[in-house]
Amino acid sequence: MIFEFVNCNGITVFETKEGIGRTKNFEKAYREAVRDAMTSLDGLNYS
Repeated sequence: MIFEFVNCNGITVFETKEGIGRTKNFEKAYREAVRDAMTSLDGLNYS
């Protein structure tokens, strides 16, 4: 799962790394993938 942040002009301003869920249960794997992808935001300085 990759999240792409696009501004009002349609320009991609940030794209997360690919998040991967490793469990077979879809709901748990989905949550794992979202958390994994969002770790890309940890290093950004934003408010």
